[in-house]
Amino acid sequence: MAELSAAEIIGRIIGPLYVVVGLGMLVNPAAYKRMGEAFIDQPALTYLGGAMALAMGLLVLAVHYDWSGLFPGAITLLAWIAVFKGATLLLAPQLVMKISAPLMTSITGLRASGIFALALGAYLAGKGFRLM
Repeated sequence: MAELSAAEIIGRIIGPLYVVVGLGMLVNPAAYKRMGEAFIDQPALTYLGGAMALAMGLLVLAVHYDWSGLFPGAITLLAWIAVFKGATLLLAPQLVMKISAPLMTSITGLRASGIFALALGAYLAGKGFRLM
């Protein structure tokens, strides 16, 4: 068996995570709406989410920085998005909350996000597990 690339390992981890979160948003959007409202209302959750997003994005970039194709580039792009989101949540949480609140607290927005997360996760997992 051929050695796995960093992108494949990352895809095997975050792909299924996105699939499960996407399914959760589609199956139980009311619960995700409540979580979104709690996230917005509790600064400690916002801070923790920002710190985790920043750390995970930097971790991925530390082991994988590759723009050479669609799959490796998607992993790198997601890492940069996590870094930006995490840094922004830590530096300007009110700005992020103002922009994302309508999406996080709307059933329609959550369903759309769920479909996107499910599709992205299926792609990442499929490439990571070499199913595609």
